[in-house]
Amino acid sequence: MDQTLQALREGLALYRGSANMNRQQRYDAVVSLAEWKLFSVQHLAQLSGLSKPTIYSWIPKENWGLGGSFNPLSLDTLIQIRENANNSLPVSDMLIGIALDSGNSQLVVSRFTGLSQSTISRRKHDTSSGVQ
Repeated sequence: MDQTLQALREGLALYRGSANMNRQQRYDAVVSLAEWKLFSVQHLAQLSGLSKPTIYSWIPKENWGLGGSFNPLSLDTLIQIRENANNSLPVSDMLIGIALDSGNSQLVVSRFTGLSQSTISRRKHDTSSGVQ
């Protein structure tokens, strides 16, 4: 299985379930998710509802992922884009637009979906100019 897709799904599970987790369960989930090196400490804080200083104290520096603007509410969209790309299915410009308009940077959308930043930029431009 695609490791990035698996990490995105784990991130979504943490985001949806963190309110019902105790501190130990959040710790276990954050440490596990950090091992993928996909999410930054800020992203992990957003997903878990924990503070960045807490996560910094839990995660070794080598597991801190790359940054970029990220909105956890868009994980379903990012997962759908990744699945479509992995299965050689068309990725709609509308989905890319949704991912960007919900607060994700092009860098994050690229890293999480596997699409190049130039593809994302071009398709975002096409969507905003009315070209589909």
